[in-house]
Amino acid sequence: MALVSVEEVRKQLGDAYAGVPDDVVSSFIEKHERRVFELTGRAFDAETLPESLREYVIAATCRDVILRDLAGADSADALEFSIGDLRQSKDANVQLKLKLADFFSQRAEKALNEYLARTGRFAAVSP
Repeated sequence: MALVSVEEVRKQLGDAYAGVPDDVVSSFIEKHERRVFELTGRAFDAETLPESLREYVIAATCRDVILRDLAGADSADALEFSIGDLRQSKDANVQLKLKLADFFSQRAEKALNEYLARTGRFAAVSP
């Protein structure tokens, strides 16, 4: 059972990403749920997942969906690319998407670090 639903992610992304297939969004959700397990050593369920970890999974998934879109890739493995070239783009749409991806990345990192600090675990982690 997923800790976070595709609908929760879609709500954060809005209509602009409505065309992204559910299985792609789900694969990113699963990736970040595995990361939660790796970092905490706990197998949460939807009812026991701390809100900060829910926020981490949602925000990190949103970031990955946006970066996938920027990469123009067709699979959930799309993040194996360098966005350095994209950061040099003068296209306003690309720059807006990069800012949005950065926003979600910062939100994910903050949520994860809040959880780790509250539980006495400290790590310099990047979502």
